[in-house]
Amino acid sequence: MKKRILKVISMLAAVLAAGIVYYLSTFFISVKCPVRRTTGFYCPGCGVTRMFKNMIKLDFYSAFRSNCAVFVLLPFFILFFAMRAYGYIKTGVPLYNKPMKIMIAAMTVFLLIFAVLRNIPCFSFLAPP
Repeated sequence: MKKRILKVISMLAAVLAAGIVYYLSTFFISVKCPVRRTTGFYCPGCGVTRMFKNMIKLDFYSAFRSNCAVFVLLPFFILFFAMRAYGYIKTGVPLYNKPMKIMIAAMTVFLLIFAVLRNIPCFSFLAPP
């Protein structure tokens, strides 16, 4: 069990380190969404980098405006991965039960609907600023 705890902590540290490197790189290079650049449509992830930068500055209103869907779903993403990590630490196998499958399906449908709506002119307020 101790090895599994250390493995989860090291994975969290790796994700945190990658996030810090990505955050710092955004000051030097501008990352453009390949979906937006190719199709001209906003994807469900457009504005997420700006959202996280605003969250780091504790500007939650601007973070919400940048990508309201991911902002709202973020606690559920965190809960999902925390439950999987807990299951892995406890049993050695990442937890993935029926409620978690339903939660992932619901979040996926929510993001797909959000992606469609934010590209309709009357819902332009959902597009990133």
